[in-house]
Amino acid sequence: MSDDHFFAPIGGYSTGPLAPDRRVEGWTRAVSDRFVESSFCVREPEQFVASMRHHDLGALALTHFDSSGHGVKRVLHSQRQASTAREDFYIVCVQLTGTSTVEQDGRIAELQPGSLAMVDTRRSYELHMACDYRQAVLRIPAQAFDRRAPHAAERVATPVDPASVAALGLCQTLSAIGAAPAPRGAEALDLGDAVLALLSAGLRRPDDDIAPDAARRLQRVKALLRPHLHEPHLGVEDMAKLLALSPSYLHLLFRGEGSSPMRWLWQERLQCARELLRDARQAGRSITEIAFELGFSDAAHFSRSFRARFGVTPSACRRDAARP
Repeated sequence: MSDDHFFAPIGGYSTGPLAPDRRVEGWTRAVSDRFVESSFCVREPEQFVASMRHHDLGALALTHFDSSGHGVKRVLHSQRQASTAREDFYIVCVQLTGTSTVEQDGRIAELQPGSLAMVDTRRSYELHMACDYRQAVLRIPAQAFDRRAPHAAERVATPVDPASVAALGLCQTLSAIGAAPAPRGAEALDLGDAVLALLSAGLRRPDDDIAPDAARRLQRVKALLRPHLHEPHLGVEDMAKLLALSPSYLHLLFRGEGSSPMRWLWQERLQCARELLRDARQAGRSITEIAFELGFSDAAHFSRSFRARFGVTPSACRRDAARP
């Protein structure tokens, strides 16, 4: 085993065995492997020492970080890296000691001990740490959490009050998991469910409960519409007819999450196109064929829309996903 891939016996990674001039490189590789591809900038790389310890809680992954000697550390997950990722996650940073800053979508969350904030790996984000710190970091599959918390994507870089019951409970639970032997089997699944429940409660806004039936109905509407994404002339009237709803009521449902039926339709088509372009089994199909299959009727329009949504062209997305 090479010294730049030293894994601690408790299940994790440490830069301890590395030469000082190789620590940032080794750490970047290890964190990118565990989470998503990211770039690191450390002001004082010669003094940098860090370690992480992992626990799997069912579909969730929990990692405890200890980092010191870095001076100022900046973590960047770019739009290019987001567009070529093979999996999509929410990353939840729970500050245990020290301070950090989370930035995404023009919002900035400053984290003190006991506070937490979330980022969405489907879009670019930045993390800044200006002193030694400890964090508990959760990695949650985005699709599963979107079903549980439909407004999760709107909560990025929004700090949760450290005095709230949810934040206090989450910090205590994650700290206890980090200090105990790794949970396994049913215990790990139960702990994962408990952590998700606390997180969902912490992210909830007062107005989330105003129309819970409408939110559930919207999820059902989306599920019924997805098999029709490929229909090129599908419009609001057609959607309403498929669902036996009025067009005005359909608009009202989507307005509840700040969108519209057609905007959602095109975003879903682009997301499906991205997944097909990253799928090695679809390598023999042309980009135009994939675009037309998903309801686009103009290759140039598809390319422009794809680049506007993901920051790269369809061909670059496919090329990057094919790289080892």
